[in-house]
Amino acid sequence: MAVLKTLGIIVSAIVLAIPISFFTAIASLPLLRDAEKRWDIEVIGHSGPADWVLWTIWIVISAIIAATIWLLMRKRGNPA
Repeated sequence: MAVLKTLGIIVSAIVLAIPISFFTAIASLPLLRDAEKRWDIEVIGHSGPADWVLWTIWIVISAIIAATIWLLMRKRGNPA
């Protein structure tokens, strides 16, 4: 059962992170433009943030959501 709970946490985190990552990337465009000018790296593409930026934001947010769900379940006495 612990494997299924862990898999559920991971899948939930991945799915929940998709819209959150999109809105976070769009909201951070001014910061990304500044980083592109300052460090001369490709952060903004023609139609928005570069792919590597989107992937990085998505992975970080997925990990944060998974850790939060796991900690909340553990606190409630339902260890995964």
